[in-house]
Amino acid sequence: MDTVPGDQSLVIYPVKHVSWNEVVDWSIRLTDKVKSSGYLPDVVVAIGRGGIVVSRIICDLLDINRLIVIPIRWRETKRTVGESYLADLVRCFSRSSSIEMCIADIVKNLSIEVVFEYNIDLNGYRALAVEEISATGLHLAKARDIIKNIWRADEVKTATLIWKAATSPLKPDYTFIETKSFVWFQFPWSRTSDYQQFAKVAIEEEYMKHGKDIWTLEDIVELFRKWYGFEPERRYLEIALAKLIELGTLEKVNEIYRVSRGR
Repeated sequence: MDTVPGDQSLVIYPVKHVSWNEVVDWSIRLTDKVKSSGYLPDVVVAIGRGGIVVSRIICDLLDINRLIVIPIRWRETKRTVGESYLADLVRCFSRSSSIEMCIADIVKNLSIEVVFEYNIDLNGYRALAVEEISATGLHLAKARDIIKNIWRADEVKTATLIWKAATSPLKPDYTFIETKSFVWFQFPWSRTSDYQQFAKVAIEEEYMKHGKDIWTLEDIVELFRKWYGFEPERRYLEIALAKLIELGTLEKVNEIYRVSRGR
C-alpha cells in the first residue's frame, strides 16, 4: 500500500499526522500480513522507542508473551541545545534550493548507537523485529544483525508499518505502507518532541523573514497549518511551547508568546 497525505504541495514541510486509531488499524493490517505468510514468531523484538507500541499490539494480536526491546537510537554529532535533526530537516525545506543535498548533509552527521548492550540467548526461537518506520534501513539492519548473529535466533524476519523505499535500501519482510514521497510521519508517542521542533523552526523562520515576533496560541495553530498541513492538538502544543520557554526561545506574557529578546 502506498499512502501519503493529501495535497501537500502548498505546505513547506509535508507531515502526516498519525492518529492512535491509525496506529492500531495499520498494526492490525501489518499483523495480517505476518499471519498470511505462515511465519510464526516466538518472540517480538521492538526496535528503539518507536517500535515499542506497535510491537505490543502485534504481541496481543499474535498471542505472543515474549517482548524484547533493542534500545537503538540516532546519535547526532552536531546538535544545538533544544534541537534534534528534525529541526534541520525542516530548515532544508524552508531555506535550501537543493533539498536532497541538504538532507544528505544532515544524514552524514547521524549514526546509530545501541544505548544499552546486553545479550539474550534466542537459540531455538523465531524472532520478529518490529519498527514503526524504516527511513534509512540502518536501525533495521543493526537490529537484525544483533538478533541473528549475537542473540543467535533460529530465524529473524522484520516488520515495519512504513517503509520509505526511496531512502531505505533494506526492504522489510513485512510492511503495510510503502512510500517513495518525502513526508514526515508524526506519531502520537512523539507529539511533544516533534511539536517542539516544528514550532521552534517555524516561529524563528517567520521572525527572520518577516519580523513577526508576537504570537497567540491560535496564531501558532494557524502556523502549523501553513507550514505542516495539519492542525496540532493543543494540549501537546502548549506543553511544547512551555519547553521552548524553558529553553529561552520564547517568552510568554499573559496569553501572548514572543520571540525571546535574549536570543
